[in-house]
Amino acid sequence: MNPIGFIKPIRPEYVHFYIHMRQDSTYTLNDDLSLFIKGKETKDQIKSILNRTLSDQDDESLFRYHSFSTSNQAFYYYALSCLAYPFFRDTVEYIGKQFRLHDHVTTRQIQHHLKSIYGNRRRVEVAVASVLSTLYYWNLIDRPKIGVYSKVVCEIDFKFHIALMIEVLMQSVNHSSISKETLEYNSIFFPFHYDVTIADVKEENYRVISTIRDTIIERA
Repeated sequence: MNPIGFIKPIRPEYVHFYIHMRQDSTYTLNDDLSLFIKGKETKDQIKSILNRTLSDQDDESLFRYHSFSTSNQAFYYYALSCLAYPFFRDTVEYIGKQFRLHDHVTTRQIQHHLKSIYGNRRRVEVAVASVLSTLYYWNLIDRPKIGVYSKVVCEIDFKFHIALMIEVLMQSVNHSSISKETLEYNSIFFPFHYDVTIADVKEENYRVISTIRDTIIERA
């Protein structure tokens, strides 16, 4: 049975607390997390998710996070969650596909789809709720009424996130190359609006191959 893992919602504040901890070795997460969370088990689960998504990021990347706009901060954590948790990625990809067809998507629809992949178990419902709450806290979706969600479009700067975007998509398709069209229109990145500039991609560790039908980006 596929692992799930993402079982608690992550607020933007939690990421700020984590980066503070990386900057100051005397700082711990507990006191600030206690402003939002009371139970020790829940705090430990939040810390585990933060560690899994952020621990591999170098100090320069984390410190640069503070200079990002709110939308770019949201994308940064969103993409890292996609890489760390396939469940998160599968959930947002499904939501993105639904928003191409409809103005709204329901919790029930999302749960039904994810249970078809991860099994009909209570943990799937908890994880779906955690992903939806995370997107809501980061202002990436709206909730016009309980159990119903609509899309919020955020402008982000493509050049800040090239490598993350490419890695998320390569992981999703389980291949070492993707097309420019996939980079521009994939449902995974449904809340974000950005303009793909291939000249920027060439500055990363990728080869860009132009064909008659499309442009292919592959690992160098």
